[in-house]
Amino acid sequence: LYEERRRGVCYTMPGLKSEKRRAEHTRFKDAYCGLHSFDINSSSCHLEVAVNATTVLLSQMGQGEGKAGKPSTITPLHAEIWGIRFQLLMALKLYSQLVEELQPFGELDAPDLCYQYYSESNEKTGSLIPFSMRLIHAEVLRFTPFPWKAVERVKRLELDVNKVREDTISAWHQRLTVVQKMYARVLFFLGVYIRCYVEVSPCIQTALLEAMFRMALSVGDEKAANKMLECVSKSTSTQPCLLK
Repeated sequence: LYEERRRGVCYTMPGLKSEKRRAEHTRFKDAYCGLHSFDINSSSCHLEVAVNATTVLLSQMGQGEGKAGKPSTITPLHAEIWGIRFQLLMALKLYSQLVEELQPFGELDAPDLCYQYYSESNEKTGSLIPFSMRLIHAEVLRFTPFPWKAVERVKRLELDVNKVREDTISAWHQRLTVVQKMYARVLFFLGVYIRCYVEVSPCIQTALLEAMFRMALSVGDEKAANKMLECVSKSTSTQPCLLK
């Protein structure tokens, strides 16, 4: 891994969707500029001020607006700030921005997200990604056109938590509880999602199916597109199936 780093290979290239500040009426200098300030801001309900702080810090560290897709170095500090930012975006329900800014991190398993990628002599090994960021990454698919895919990520995270060593079993039991609660939220959301779909009128149901069909086509999900087309055909069996 370190040899790849020396050759300049870069896998994870994140960047801010926008550097526009939120809550301009609140002066940023009123917030402490440092990682220790985020807990203070959050507990005081100054979530937007805390988001502004992450915007400033990430911009100063070379991962601001327009930097997504461009090579940059990921350090433990970068990962910690991104993790805090994603929690804040989730709390503020800025789901579209959260999904877009998380996308460059992929499945959180790229080589440059490991300690050993940066130094052969690094005493630390394993992932740079904090567990809190993994929780957000697993649940964020709930806010996409394909919320059922969140189940796969949550299940994979649950399996990873179950593989830890005995000397950390207590802490990981607590994490397992958090993952299971998130799993329950996702399943509950899907239940509501499906129930709403089933209870709507046939006309609205057909319109929803057609919209889901077009979304599946736009992202290249052939399997989902075929399934939606089949459902549309069944719901319009008495008349020709014309998709606009």
